[in-house]
Amino acid sequence: MKLSVYDRIALLSILPKQGNMEQMMVTKRLRNDLDFTYYEKKEIDLTTKPNGEVSWKPAVVVDKEIPFSASDIAFVQQRLKYLDSQSSLTEAHVEIWDKFVSSSPELEE
Repeated sequence: MKLSVYDRIALLSILPKQGNMEQMMVTKRLRNDLDFTYYEKKEIDLTTKPNGEVSWKPAVVVDKEIPFSASDIAFVQQRLKYLDSQSSLTEAHVEIWDKFVSSSPELEE
């Protein structure tokens, strides 16, 4: 699935910091796939401020193809629905909700 910088940051923000071993293994794999390389960070001037706010040059388009398995998609859907039930979603999550929950993502073979 092709994801924008915005999508990747939003997805990284929903990954749990703790959970059971299976959840942490999926989280680690997704974090590795979604995270930005040194070169990507330099290209888009990605910075994180002390308050946690992330900024980048939106004029530079760095979309990345991320392979998601059926279990990865189910995990992301579960996280989004959990955060929704806790009223913890933000406007930043609307686009990834649309991609993962509202529509049926195509699986990478």
